[in-house]
Amino acid sequence: MSGYLKTVFRGFPLFAGAFLWAWLGPSGAWALYPMQSFQDLVAGNGTSGYADGPFYSALFHAPQGLAFNDDGTQLYVCDRDNNRIRMVDLENANQVTTLAGNGKPGYADGPLLDALFNRPTALAVLPNQRIAVYDNGNALIRLIDLNKKTVTTLAGNKTDGWSDGDALKASLGEVWSMVYLPSRDGLYFTQPGFGTLRKLDLKTGKVLTIFRGKPEAPQPGALAVGGGDLFLADKSQDQVYRLSPKDKFAQEDDKSFDWTALSKGLRIQNMAWSGGVLYAAQQDRNAPLARLTPQYQPVTFVSIWGDTQTTDPFVFSLFWDVDLPDPVFVAADPASERKLYFSHPRTNIITSYRDLYLQENKFAEAFNQDGLTDFRYPTAKPAHTFRILVVGDSHTFHQFDADVKKRGWEFYNRFATLSKRTEETLNTLAALEDVPTHYEVLHCGQVGGNHQIVWPYHLVPDLVKKFDIDLVINFFTPGVDLDPFYQWPYDAEGVPTQGSPEYTLKPYQERLQPGLPKEIFDLCQDKKLVSTDNGQVQFASFDQLNQYPDITDKIAQLMARPMKILAEKLGAMRTRDGNAVRMEVVIIPAGEFGGTGPIYDFWRKVIQYMGTPTFDFVSPLTALKISYYPFSERGGSDHFSADGHLLLGFLLAHELIQDKLIPFEPRKK
Repeated sequence: MSGYLKTVFRGFPLFAGAFLWAWLGPSGAWALYPMQSFQDLVAGNGTSGYADGPFYSALFHAPQGLAFNDDGTQLYVCDRDNNRIRMVDLENANQVTTLAGNGKPGYADGPLLDALFNRPTALAVLPNQRIAVYDNGNALIRLIDLNKKTVTTLAGNKTDGWSDGDALKASLGEVWSMVYLPSRDGLYFTQPGFGTLRKLDLKTGKVLTIFRGKPEAPQPGALAVGGGDLFLADKSQDQVYRLSPKDKFAQEDDKSFDWTALSKGLRIQNMAWSGGVLYAAQQDRNAPLARLTPQYQPVTFVSIWGDTQTTDPFVFSLFWDVDLPDPVFVAADPASERKLYFSHPRTNIITSYRDLYLQENKFAEAFNQDGLTDFRYPTAKPAHTFRILVVGDSHTFHQFDADVKKRGWEFYNRFATLSKRTEETLNTLAALEDVPTHYEVLHCGQVGGNHQIVWPYHLVPDLVKKFDIDLVINFFTPGVDLDPFYQWPYDAEGVPTQGSPEYTLKPYQERLQPGLPKEIFDLCQDKKLVSTDNGQVQFASFDQLNQYPDITDKIAQLMARPMKILAEKLGAMRTRDGNAVRMEVVIIPAGEFGGTGPIYDFWRKVIQYMGTPTFDFVSPLTALKISYYPFSERGGSDHFSADGHLLLGFLLAHELIQDKLIPFEPRKK
């Protein structure tokens, strides 16, 4: 059972237990699909051994080198101590199969499963369905041809050293890292023990030394390719270089590249390029994963429990084996920006980690550089992913102060807010139900004073386009907000838009718009329900306005207009897959007690004029909130506790699945 499900059971035993019992049924049979969270198991159950099959029961023995096929659907693994090359089928629930090798240590070419390897350690994918394997025990580079279904020897004479020449006569011992550089059609590899960077030229079939004993890089180690460049990390000096291939050169050596010194790392084991960032897996318990570009920056980790491990990431993170002798290997997912896969030879598992700048964007009120109040999701949507944008005021992303102090968080933590709780619930249920869809729930919110009835109209369409959103869910805490309709100028579609300070100083008569705004003003002026002190239009309380149904009906129409136009705009938009974008509205009550009454009747009328499908959470929260007391603060702004956000996220996930608003179909058996 996943950590998040334990959270659900711990926090909401009756509700969650009943829901999951109805979901799974009395048989309790598990049909598992790989979890999509922030750090996840890809394959292996942690026991050394050999077994193909489902990702959670497959066995590896000291997995090391990793490489993806071009479209990111298959992950190849050097299963070192099983003397095999394994494959994780990412399009088939991470099913693990054996690609090549029969398990006996030795040397033999031939059909894939008859070939013999001796402790393979590194991989690189070549064009035309080919895979280069460094066969460490044989000091050879082997070639797996998936078209021909054969293993052959590509280079090496089975002796340690660095002699050049014809591929099968060259010495290739102690290779650390190996990558393919398309622009030079070559397989580049490092031998830190010999101080060399070398190349196997796939056109000429020759092995040549790019440099040996270079003072700037006396022990070349980790390699990566990104943006057409070659990246090199030196093991002894921790210095990282970008090697940009020159178009013209007399001979291929170190001078055939333009060298740029980048940041230093800390005992770099391996590197990967993803989403414009160069990453390093490091043999350092305080910084097991780091970004090397645009400058050195350790990756810090935030758990889905809401805890942040800042003092000892070694203890918290999935890299607890990082300071053991066998190196962790890293590979970047071609289908998902800033998603990295790691092999763990001592724990015999493959894991993944999504770098969404968790610690840097933990504070839940601040906008990130992409326009979200969230972690930094890549703008490109990963394959098989359904994206939801949650929009709302502070109730969707604040906890009340007492809850923050009790849990010891610095400010707020995004993992403990509505959008992340919904995301984890959906992905956990998808994993348990063998649903091959992942869910990302992004958040854009502003505090209540920024007029929730208006600002989404201006921000949401651009975010939907930028992040390829499938569904927008707009949360409202009922209230009456007329200020923007009488203080702001209107755009061409008749929606208020933030104006200049000079505009707000104009006489209110000049700001009074024809149509509903003026009709409402005139009716309220007749009933003495509006004042214009200091040139500002101020209406009476809702209780006073509500005595006149004709007035509140017009107010409902006015407040509904921006969201009605927004829903129409979104409905005309299409995702990159050609699907229409939808918008749903959710009403949530504020405060621990109460939650029904005239204001909610008024808001149901507002939503009726919006013409937008609605989730009404007032009734279920009224029924459950005493059982889960305290789920929000009393008084103040009525923000929810972290457990209140968990309950809201669970309710939202339930409604999305129940009403079939998201794809949630188990795989066909």
